[in-house]
Amino acid sequence: MLKQTIRQTRKFNSLFRLYTTNNHIVLLSGGVESSTLLVDLEKNKTKNDFVHPLFIAYAQKGENQEYKAAKAICNFVGIESKLDYLNMSNVGEFFRDRQKEKLHVPLPHRNLVLLSLALGYASQIHNKSVRTDPDTKTSIHLALIAEDFNKPNYTSGSSSFIDAFKVMANALDRNIHLELPYKDFSKNQVIQRGVDLGMDYEMTYTCMLGNEKPCGHCMQCKSRAKAFQEYNESKGLH
Repeated sequence: MLKQTIRQTRKFNSLFRLYTTNNHIVLLSGGVESSTLLVDLEKNKTKNDFVHPLFIAYAQKGENQEYKAAKAICNFVGIESKLDYLNMSNVGEFFRDRQKEKLHVPLPHRNLVLLSLALGYASQIHNKSVRTDPDTKTSIHLALIAEDFNKPNYTSGSSSFIDAFKVMANALDRNIHLELPYKDFSKNQVIQRGVDLGMDYEMTYTCMLGNEKPCGHCMQCKSRAKAFQEYNESKGLH
């Protein structure tokens, strides 16, 4: 009798609900792409959209500066209190201790680990939401861009990996979907998107060394500088 009453109540609520809950989980690193994506989602959301920023620490060299940037971005759009911090630093250090060369990213196949954690996080959020809205939709947003799919030695950013992860995620939880809204964007196109949204990219952080001031010479710093140069040239700025 109680179960029947609950089902009837949920059916009644769904008939008179004006909108369906949409949960958007953003893997936020504090860099250009993920920061822009967070601002994009937050500034263009409707009343039924809920953005959930997730920062994962895995002993990356830029961990402290990246988290500082992530908080600044969340504060910029007024959701700093919603930023969740998942500390996997001990796991990252475990792998780094066994590396001859101490890598910026200590986790092998990083995106496999981060997306798996995000999937569990998303499932938990989804299961909580369906208690009040059985029609809830939940998605994980990953800020990969076009050039990421062809980077050498970045197999966890390849199309084949993403497709395989989607299959695995669907097998584990059909309610969670993986979205890559910037998959056809270049880095300077992402910057253009952020500028249109009113972003100040001084809030973001990009450097493989992890110092307070970016080195300007590592691969990430050079990629960032190149993208901003291309953006400035496209606007006739010098």
